[in-house]
Amino acid sequence: MSKANLWLCLPMTVLAMVVCSPLHAADEQVHVVDGSELDHWWQIDPGHNPRFESPLHLATDEGCIVVAFEIHGDGNVSNQRVLRSVWTDAQTGRQVERALLRYVPLRRFVATVANAGHDPVYTYQVFTFTASLIPQSGADAQLEKQQLNELQSKCEIPDFPQQVQAMINAAANAKGATQ
Repeated sequence: MSKANLWLCLPMTVLAMVVCSPLHAADEQVHVVDGSELDHWWQIDPGHNPRFESPLHLATDEGCIVVAFEIHGDGNVSNQRVLRSVWTDAQTGRQVERALLRYVPLRRFVATVANAGHDPVYTYQVFTFTASLIPQSGADAQLEKQQLNELQSKCEIPDFPQQVQAMINAAANAKGATQ
């Protein structure tokens, strides 16, 4: 394996060991849910959704961050992890990552009617940040929306449940090999 491939595999291996060990123990209880499907299970409780204090202020940097987390049966959040981060400036990205990891567990969720059993889920959200603080109108707004969508697409994880299951399987195989 080349050094480049090793550096690409290392973060996923660490993520699998850290994230999936608790999920493997409860894989019959925790549903792995794609971020686009979260609204079918849980919705943010408006009374417990604090304002995110971005460390960006008037920075010109932009980027997106994918944060995975577990929503428990009582609506509390834990086990938050950054899965992907794409920034124009790496230092700014690290600052925003740290702020998001403190922010995400402060939020609370309420189960939807479809989730009457309050089933816990492991999911993710994409947080997108741009330097534009002034609302645009007309063609400028359309261009800004397109740029925001392009930026967010860099952080999408289209096969999240399959990736998590693969990490669970890898962790189980590694654990079985060491016993």
